[in-house]
Formats: sequence, C-alpha cells, structure tokens
Amino acid sequence: MKRYISLLMGLLAFIPISAQQSDYYYYYKGNRIDLEVDSTRLYVVSEGMLEQQNTSRTSSANYNICKSSRSKVYNNVVPLQNERAVPPEVYFSTLEIPTGLTSDQYNALIKNVKSHENVWQVLPSFSIDGKQVNVTNNFYVRLKESEDFGELQTMAAMYKIDIVGFNEHMPLWYVLSCNASSTLDVLNAVELFRQSEKFSCCEPEFYATITYQSNDPHYIYQWNLNYTEEINGYQGVDINVEEAWEITKGDSAIVAVFDESIDTDHPDLSDNILIYKGYDISTGAIPTYNVSTNRAHGTLSAGVIAAIQDNEIGLTGIAPESNIISIACDISASSNDSVNNTHKATILQIANGFFKACEKGANVINCPWSCNAYSALLDETIGYIVNECVVVFAAGNYQYESDCDILYPASCNPRILTVGGITPYGKRVIHGKNMGSGSSSAYYSFIGSRYGAELDVVAPAVLIYTTDPSSTTGYDRDFNGTSAACAHVSAIAALILSAHPDLTPDQVVGIIEYTSKKISPDLYSYQTDTLRPHGTWNEEMGYGLVDAGAAVQIADKATRTTYLRNTVVTDTKHII
Repeated sequence: MKRYISLLMGLLAFIPISAQQSDYYYYYKGNRIDLEVDSTRLYVVSEGMLEQQNTSRTSSANYNICKSSRSKVYNNVVPLQNERAVPPEVYFSTLEIPTGLTSDQYNALIKNVKSHENVWQVLPSFSIDGKQVNVTNNFYVRLKESEDFGELQTMAAMYKIDIVGFNEHMPLWYVLSCNASSTLDVLNAVELFRQSEKFSCCEPEFYATITYQSNDPHYIYQWNLNYTEEINGYQGVDINVEEAWEITKGDSAIVAVFDESIDTDHPDLSDNILIYKGYDISTGAIPTYNVSTNRAHGTLSAGVIAAIQDNEIGLTGIAPESNIISIACDISASSNDSVNNTHKATILQIANGFFKACEKGANVINCPWSCNAYSALLDETIGYIVNECVVVFAAGNYQYESDCDILYPASCNPRILTVGGITPYGKRVIHGKNMGSGSSSAYYSFIGSRYGAELDVVAPAVLIYTTDPSSTTGYDRDFNGTSAACAHVSAIAALILSAHPDLTPDQVVGIIEYTSKKISPDLYSYQTDTLRPHGTWNEEMGYGLVDAGAAVQIADKATRTTYLRNTVVTDTKHII
C-alpha cells in the first residue's frame, strides 16, 4: 500500500525532511514525476494575505514572507452554476525558512503557519530537474466523456472540493479547488482522483517556470540574412532570404510572439505590431512595455521576424511586411527571476495564451521558451493548436554537454517545428567552443544548442542583429541562443503563408523541413530515417539549415504544377 503525506491533515507526526522528496509526485503520460522538496521554502495558500503589511517583505521569528500574490483570474474557464468559484481574495505566499531544522522543528513550523487565520494549504516549495515549481490549491481533471461529470461531482462533494469550471476551449478539462473545508490537500486529491480510474487525467496546477532560450554575450558579425564574406578561407552560411523576397515579404501573415511584451513604440516595429490584438497571459489585458521595468526579449524576437524594411533606419526583419501579435508572459527587471530568464505562470494561463493567439488571427506562433512542469493539459492544448497554426519552439540552450536533450514542451508533439541553433560557420552551437574558423576568431559560445530525436531544423543562433530597446541606439548584435533561431523559422513560415495562405500548418512544416540545406556534411552525417519523411536527417542538425528562398519557391511551384516528388498534385492540400 502506498504512503501519502498531507501536511495539512497531520497524518504523520514525524518525517525526516530528507525523506520527503519521494513522497510528493504526480503522473504525466503514465510516468511518475517526483517533486523534489526545497526545504528552505514553504508555499502557502490563504484566504486573504497571510500577514497584511504595506511592505512586500514581512518577517516573524520563524520565517520570512518573501513573496505574496493574489490568485489569478481564469480567463478561459467557464464557471458552473450552483458551484462555488474560487474566492476572489485567495493569496499565494512563498515563505523562506531557516536551514538546518530538525524534523520536529520543521513540523512545528508547518503547524505554526497552518494556525494562521484562513490558511488553506501549506506545502513545501518543489523543483523538477532543479527548477522551482509551486503547487497551488487547484488541480485539473479531464473527463473521459462528458457524461462522467456526475462522477466528478460525487468525488468533489465527498472531499468538499470546489469545481471551479471547465475549459472553454477543451470542455472535458475541469478546474477543481481545495479550500478551507476540504479534507485533502491538492496532491493527495490528485492522487485519489487518479486512482479512482474514473477520469482520463488528473494533475496539480503548478506555477511553473518558463525559461526563455537566449543569452546575450557580444559578438561582431551580422550574417544571418546574407553572409557573403569569406573568413580564413571558410564561406559563411545564411538563410537565403533575398530569393524569398522576390516572391513575398510576409504581407497578410500574422505571427504571435509568445514571449515577453514588445516595445510597441520602437520605430522599426511599431507599424507592424497589432497592439489591440495583444494579450497578457497573467492579466488578460493588452500587454504594455516599459523600458525601465521590462526586459527586451520579446522585442528582440519581434525584430528578427518583422522589423520594417526600407524605412531608412535600422535593419530589416525576415518577413518585414508581416504583422506581430504579442502574447506576453513578462519578467520584471526588478525580479530575481530575471537573472535566469524565467517567469512563473500557471499551466492554464500558458495554455490560454495559445488559444488566444489563434482567436486573434495568428497563423504562426513563435515560442522561444521551455517549461519545467510536464502537463497533459498543455500537451492537449498544443495538439489542438497545431491544427490551426504553425507552432515553432526553440529546442533550448544548455551549459553542459551531458544535459543537451530537447526541452519540454518542444519535445511533446512531433507536429511542433523544433529549432536548434548554428554558428556563422555551419556548426551546431556548442557551449564553451570557439565559434570562429581560425586562430584569429577567438569567440566562444556561452550557451549550447540542444539536440536529439525531436530536432527538426536549425537556424542562426549567435551574433544576431535585431531591435533592442535596452540599447542606447535601439539595436544590438547580441541576440543569441535558440530563441534567435526560433524567430528565424517563424518568419519563414510567415513568408510561406503570405504567398499561400491556403496551406495547412503541417504542409508549411513539411515544406520548411524538405527544403532545408544539408550544411557541413563533413561534420554531420545525414541519414534516411523512416520516421523522417522529408529527407535525410541528423540529430544535431535535423533536416539542416532552413532556406527561406527554397521554401517559398517550392510552395509557389507546388500550387502551379501537376507533380511534386513523383506525386500527383491537384491542389495545395497534397503538398509534401
């Protein structure tokens, strides 16, 4: 019989802190995901702020309240009639606690915190693969069939758990909430609902860590669009975009930049940003940008995609006539998280960002980030979205060669277009390696590009010149990492769809993969793979370096010809 732990219920009087790690878990795709305990923090859910103070940091003899925030509104959850929704004054607080506590002291501290008026839940702060996550008092349940709602009501009533509502986009997914009257904390509730076998999936709601895939050391070459210079006898590589511009520059295509908010006043972007269609996943409002408080990552991505061409200033984007929608998940410059390019959001907020991008007309979604909490709800969301939009994800950056697997959620669905990064010399970006071609080119990479079975293509990922509101000039050549590579591929997808908007997302992905160039074959062996139908493939290069000119031309040719790769083509639905 499995043992379950509930700090709220006090089921066990004495548990060594070091043994708690294996007692907290959930299941993802049938596999148990262990939640590692951060014994220096507690996460508290309360009705009303834990200790009402005017300052953001209060203290007691036993702990420090280092952060407290009000519960977010669910913009995509349809509340149920006759069901009590989550009260509007629910707060989540993170408590720092002293190190070196004995088990008795640890349990006494939990009891102390639980004794506070209106405290609902006390759990440790957790981490997955070393990245912090916090479990809220909510969890998600997916019904097998809509008729199973009665089973959900019965179990919720048994444990005095609120049913908040269902996801308006995926109505089989419900949000449930443990409150002051509930007889289970959220992790125990998830496990009991899962073990009942009455539901398709049960998982806790996390404030998960979104990590943006970029790094900003300074280099000297601008090369990604048209690299004609030969250095030390070695010819550089580029994405061949000028050939694509002979056919299209992205007019009518809309790219959702799922990133930090964008500087809508930047002179090289403002005319291409659909400000009124923007959406902040945390607030539900139109995103706003302040150069003194917001980081520049979203603006960097937007500049690579859609910086305005021929306006006699700055630079040009790859799809300079396309439009941008900001789907924002911001990092405050004053936050400690900004050092690590991270931001917290619930899985439901992240999922809602994808649906909002589609609702607002995007046909490409640029995702230069990873998330450390594995979620069936997020998987299913992306499964819906890839039917409507081309979804492009950064493969992820790494610092140690032993940790270079493709990050989640880029790895969760084969219909996602997953992008790795290369240097100007056609090599995968490797952490700590010389990016030059000779002894005079001593420029070292501070990040590496992840690779593996899920990698589809590669694109430029270092020394990228783009719009940067944090720079004194408004531009800089310091956009690096697979975030930069991701933006290149999203822009090429926009070029294709601009010329041929009737193509499906899968067709666009197939065209980009099929036309990619097999660069550096002396270093990378491209092989036939039965799971890879669009040409030879390599785990470090994917199908190769994206080729904007070839991709747009073959899409254009495919709509006007009878045959493509020995296959009869009667309309664009049969491309690749």
